[in-house]
Amino acid sequence: MKPNTYTWTLWLLTAITAGILTYNPIYLTAILITLVAVSLACKTNWKKHLKTGLIFGTLPLLINTLFVHRGATVLMQIPAKTSILSFSIPIFLLSGPITLESITFGLTMALLLVDMVLTFGIFSSIVTPDALLRITPKFFFNSTLLTSIALRFTPVISDDMQAIRDAQRSRGLNLSQGNLFVRLMKHKALVVPAVVSSLERSLSLAEAMASRAFNKNRTKYIVERWHINDYLTIGMLAISLAILLYSKANGLLSYWPYNSLTPAFSLIPLAAILLLVTPTLK
Repeated sequence: MKPNTYTWTLWLLTAITAGILTYNPIYLTAILITLVAVSLACKTNWKKHLKTGLIFGTLPLLINTLFVHRGATVLMQIPAKTSILSFSIPIFLLSGPITLESITFGLTMALLLVDMVLTFGIFSSIVTPDALLRITPKFFFNSTLLTSIALRFTPVISDDMQAIRDAQRSRGLNLSQGNLFVRLMKHKALVVPAVVSSLERSLSLAEAMASRAFNKNRTKYIVERWHINDYLTIGMLAISLAILLYSKANGLLSYWPYNSLTPAFSLIPLAAILLLVTPTLK
């Protein structure tokens, strides 16, 4: 029995809260393992989201390693300038010590980004934009509707751009020839048809909404049913969220690699993190 949209929304809130409340790599790793277990149980493509998270995670790792020169454990020293082919090249921004503490914090931030990407990837694979739109409060409905339409149009516009690019290439347009200004001017042949196509699609959508008497008075043709599993799952997720907030208030989630490289952990936050699997339990 699949939990309803309200349950998964609370799951999303709990998973995000679990990630942003701590820099402790032990807890972040536990969140990652739990998310993979949820993804496997729900049969979503966790490998794709994990790969995306790793790509984004390399940025804070590199920035923190190369630009933050803090910590007592120095691994190497980047000089203020270097020589290449007898030319002296200053590297003031990178000069300084590379420390184990800065690498550790960079890895921690990368792990946090992986958790966030995987969390939103699982949620978006399970909860459709229509389902999310149905539970949106009336006050935020118009904004959510616009966001939902924009998210739907994004892959469509990307497909249109590819189709237009292929059509222009078949007509002999070479976008890679010429200097930068010439290449930019050639891209008008892609942008203008894509904009016209988007406007036509927007008008068609507006006409379809008008023909269906769309207005501010919302009606629901699908009503999600609540089952005993939904109430139990929401109760367990609420307990998990409360434990995480309690742990944060009492310092159980605290960790700062520049003070100590060895992270401490407690079983109480770990138990709260493990409760994230409850929506998948029957």
